[in-house]
Amino acid sequence: FVLSLFIWYLISAFRKALGRIRVKQRALPEWLKASLAFVITFGVLWGVWEIISYNVALIIEKSSEYNQNLREMVKGLDSIPYLDRLPVGGELDQLILNNLSAIDFQSYVGAILNSFSSIVGNIALIIIYVIFMLIEENLIPKKIEAIFKNADRKGTMQGIMQHIGRSINTYFTVKT
Repeated sequence: FVLSLFIWYLISAFRKALGRIRVKQRALPEWLKASLAFVITFGVLWGVWEIISYNVALIIEKSSEYNQNLREMVKGLDSIPYLDRLPVGGELDQLILNNLSAIDFQSYVGAILNSFSSIVGNIALIIIYVIFMLIEENLIPKKIEAIFKNADRKGTMQGIMQHIGRSINTYFTVKT
């Protein structure tokens, strides 16, 4: 649900940004802004997914090389002055190598890939949530009006929602 909320917010932010574009002094139609925002958002997410997938594949492919480089670095610990004065003496490199051998790095990489696979498996559900939120976002003011008959309480609620929206927008603007 959180991922779909994030995607919905990205689509909404892109739609607002596209609302600033003028063609012959006229704003883009709502359907075009929504369509472009949807395509841009999923294009960006697809690009990020491709970058992550490529990098994970490279890490897996080069894991034996990384392992060998790490072992060479540990063996080089003997050349550090005064290291032999530590309580483990000159056996520090062997101690580290033994502990590194006990770690199953491939299981960690496999767990990460399983997490990504789980997300991919839930993409249909995420898309349904996003579509639902896109449909419902235009109905929120009507629902608030139906819930809060008192004008003061309705105004307070609308102010809170606007403040939340501005805060989230500021956060994402600063972070990106």
